Order: sequence, then structure tokens, then C-alpha cells
Amino acid sequence: MTTPDTPNRLGCAESYEVVIHFQGGQQVHTHLDAVVEGSWGRKLDDYSEASVTLAKRELSEHCWRKLGGTWETRNRPDENGVMRKWLHMVEPGVEPWMHELTIYRDHGVVWQGPITEVTETRDEITIDARDVLFWLDRRVIDLTIGGTDPDGRPYEGQPTGAVLDDIMTKTFPVGNRPHNPNIAEHWRIDRATPTKYTATERIWKGSRTVGSLVRDLIQNGIDMFTLGRKIYMVPDFYRVPATPYRLTDDHFAGDIEVRKLGLDLATEGFVIAEPEQTSGTEPDNNPAPLFGNWPTGYERGWEPWYGRITRFHESQAQGKPTSEPGRPPNNSRSLEDTARAIRDYGFPCPRSITIPDGAALTPDAPVSIGQLVPGRPFVVEMTGWSAPISQVFRLNEVEVTWGPGESGGGSLSEQVQISLATIRQPPVDNDSTQEAAA
Repeated sequence: MTTPDTPNRLGCAESYEVVIHFQGGQQVHTHLDAVVEGSWGRKLDDYSEASVTLAKRELSEHCWRKLGGTWETRNRPDENGVMRKWLHMVEPGVEPWMHELTIYRDHGVVWQGPITEVTETRDEITIDARDVLFWLDRRVIDLTIGGTDPDGRPYEGQPTGAVLDDIMTKTFPVGNRPHNPNIAEHWRIDRATPTKYTATERIWKGSRTVGSLVRDLIQNGIDMFTLGRKIYMVPDFYRVPATPYRLTDDHFAGDIEVRKLGLDLATEGFVIAEPEQTSGTEPDNNPAPLFGNWPTGYERGWEPWYGRITRFHESQAQGKPTSEPGRPPNNSRSLEDTARAIRDYGFPCPRSITIPDGAALTPDAPVSIGQLVPGRPFVVEMTGWSAPISQVFRLNEVEVTWGPGESGGGSLSEQVQISLATIRQPPVDNDSTQEAAA
């Protein structure tokens, strides 16, 4: 069996270990035995989840005591001075938020986060947890965004990463144990991001949770995810390798599809929009629309075999017509750019590789478990199909499950599933695009 630490090969896990740590992930509460199955994941722009299930009848005495806690009976007078027996907790059992779940794959940490629920049945105990990003949903913002930062600089126009860093630093101050459960010591937040912060209104201190605000801010060109305990908030395509990792159809256990997207085919793009209302004039309820098309002019020869196939789009934007010699009076340069993007995407006929969410990777996939980083680009190549095709995707989510192998005898079965998001998208929403042929 190949260890997953072998470079450029996923392999199969030889062992899994699960440990319960106290809040902060540093002090061990107990190692778990009798784990019959488990799961963990990584997710782009949100927290991931993990779960382990224990067989109660196989638990050691030590683990059983650590799960339930240690109690003793003590005598204590009640409010009337009568001595009564009370249960006193000597050591806590596994408690949500007090403890964290840590998962080791082949002796390396792959996941860690606060326990959120413990469920016990007659035969099993299940422990559910969410990764350390979930702490953001249990904190309310402690500064006002929209005025000036702690150094007196206006937030408007600052790099988005700098604003995120200020929010996180204020929320999880280093060395403040009640407020910072070992979070600030492990994040990577790039302050110097290409995108800038803009806001239409002030975000007041105490008005929302940190998690809600951060999820809004990262839509401005930021990738957020966790690896083990470490939180990343970095520009899109952070640490993109010079040569993206490559997968072929042979590296997916399930079926995948290649589609020719005939509904997106276009030898001409045509876009219209309402003109901007001229100030000082009466509103016109039915003005002539602005338009942009590509290629321009009816005299151009159309593509052989196809002729003129037009994709028509009605834009919600408003603008001014282009006043250029030789151009129609209602032509708009910005609409023409959109029409050109429609044409560039739509010809030749777009083809798409369809990979279902949660597609399972085979053990010989040429990536290690550490290379399955959310947001990272992957090239998927179809090698044995009627026409060769490759497409670039971004890794959106990883889900890993493990349990006993089919052969028994202590063997381990593991499945690694990924969800990929395509990078190449049509320039307009298909639902708002109509097709016309002339």
C-alpha cells in the first residue's frame, strides 16, 4: 500500500488516528480508540466539517472515562444546613467548544476544529466538529468599518486583505486566551491584496458576526480555507504552481461527461441596452436602444459551414452611444465589447467536461493529500475520447471518508472525493440570453 506522503500520488491511507484536544488544539484530553468510521474535508470560502463514530462496546476503560468525565459524590449542606450528597465533576468529559477534534492521516494532522455535537445511541457515540473557521461565527465584530482604521487611515481604498487582517486581529488578539483560542498564531492573511475595499455604508461595531462579514469581503478576490489548524485568507490563485496539477479521466473512479454546448455557439454576439437619460429633457418611454455587435457590418463573410448564428443579450446597464465616424449612431463601445466576448466564447462550439460534485479520485491520481488545496487550479485532460479536450478547474471542496476495509482484519478503506468548479464561464447568463438566427 502506498503512503499518501509519496510525492505526486494520492495513494491510500495506511492509518487514521483521532485525538481530542482541549480548546486551542494544544493540550491532549484523550486519544480515541474503537473508531469505526470517520470523515473530514476542506472547503473553499467556508468552514468544513468532520465526524467520527465510536463503537461503545469496544471502548477501553480509559477512553470511556475520558468521554463521559470523572465524577465523585461529595457531602455538602443545602440552604437549610442539612447535609446532602452531591455529584461533583472531577474532570470534564468531551464537551462541545471546550474540546476540539483532531484527525491524523498517516501520522500527519489533516484536520482540526471545535466539537459542536456529541450523539450517543445504544451502540455508538458520534462526535461532530467544524474547522477553526467556525469560530468566526461565534464572534461579533468589535470595530466599525467605514471610517478610519486604528492608524487613522480611511478604510476606503485599502487592500481588502488589510481590512480582513484588522478585523481578525481585533477579534482574536494574540495572547488573550478567553478571546483567542490559538487562532491568531496560525493564520496566513495577506494584507497586500490586488483588490481594494469599497463600501456603500458604514459597518457598525456589533452589527453582525465576523463570519458573515468576512464571507462578504472575500468575494472581492480572496480565497479562504483551512489546512489543519491554519486559516488562509489570500488572493485568488494563491501559490499557483508554474504547471497546474493534471488529472485525466483515468484518475476519476466514477463516470464523467464531455458536452458540446450548442446553445452557447455563436458566430455573432449582439447586445442591447436602454440609453442613459439625458438630463433636462422629458423622459422617453420608448427610446431607441443602444446596441453593440461583433463582428461588425453585414458585409463580413460568416464562418464556413455555420453562417450567421446570433446570440442576443439584453443588458441591464445604461450608457451613452459611441460618437465615432463610420459607426451607427446608437452603437455603444462597451456593449460591443460584451458582444465580442460572447462571440469569442461561442465559436468554435464550446465544449465542457462535466465532473459530478463529490467525484472520487483513484489512488493513482498524481496529487498528494497535501496538494488538494481549495482554490488551486487543476487541468483535467480527456485522453480516450472522440476528440481530445482539456479544461481548467478550481478545487472547491474535498471530502474524505474512511472505515474498515472489505477484507477485514484491520484493513482500512478510504475514499477521497473532490468538487471542481470550472473557470471558463460564458460572459452572459444563459437564462437571460435568447438565440436568433438570420
